[in-house]
Amino acid sequence: MHYRRFGKTELNLSVFSLGTMRCLDNAESLHQVLAAAVDLGINHIETARGYGQSEYYIGQALSSLNRSELIL
Repeated sequence: MHYRRFGKTELNLSVFSLGTMRCLDNAESLHQVLAAAVDLGINHIETARGYGQSEYYIGQALSSLNRSELIL
């Protein structure tokens, strides 16, 4: 995976991001997608308040992943 510095910060984001707007089905499916994305080197997870349950599901999935490697 390739990474780029985010603006003038010290954050290095993967060139691909995982958008979670459509991850509204259930926590297990989002966990599988999130784990696969992390395995591929994706470290930027995009979410927003208007995405329904996705923030809750992301929180559940992060409990079994290394949160320090991810940028939300």
